[in-house]
Amino acid sequence: MPQASRTKKPDVKIVILGDMNVGKTSLLHRYTERKFKDTISTVGGAFFLKQWGPYNISIWDTAGELLLHSI
Repeated sequence: MPQASRTKKPDVKIVILGDMNVGKTSLLHRYTERKFKDTISTVGGAFFLKQWGPYNISIWDTAGELLLHSI
């Protein structure tokens, strides 16, 4: 019996970097959910998933802390 081909979507990983309180998380909510949300400050980081055509996109949102500036 022929086995069904399993094609895995390519993964794309994006990391959003920037200063604190500039709107990184709000921008990502707008992109991933098509909504603008008033959010509180991100602590540590946040993670978003989005399907775009044949791609699985994972977006990492950093908190803009000084500790992460070395990245």
